[in-house]
Amino acid sequence: MPPKSAVARKRRREREELKQLLLVGGDALVTAIWVLLSCTFAEAAEALSEISGIGEFALAVAVTVIGLLMMGPMCDMFGGALFNPVHNAAFVCAGKGTLTLNSLRMVAQILGALAGSYTVVLITPDW
Repeated sequence: MPPKSAVARKRRREREELKQLLLVGGDALVTAIWVLLSCTFAEAAEALSEISGIGEFALAVAVTVIGLLMMGPMCDMFGGALFNPVHNAAFVCAGKGTLTLNSLRMVAQILGALAGSYTVVLITPDW
């Protein structure tokens, strides 16, 4: 039977690997959701403007801010997921995290953006 410290190190390593996997998957999912939602912001602002009489630009800014505020808790659910690859580049430059992990997260974010935009193409009706 291995010593307790070896078992504890193995468990810590497994937990860290699961946390990183959650981050990468979360990055992809959150980015896909952001791309999918942000494609509707202009239409939402236009509809709200017709209903309320408030300027469309002000409502577009408000809808975007509300969308960003909603993304914060969603990102936290995935342990700090991000939906902007520039953040990962900044982390690499600041020495936070490994180059491998941040590169993997960038790839996940790009794939999430592609999945979100493809979903928009699928669900948007032809006009």
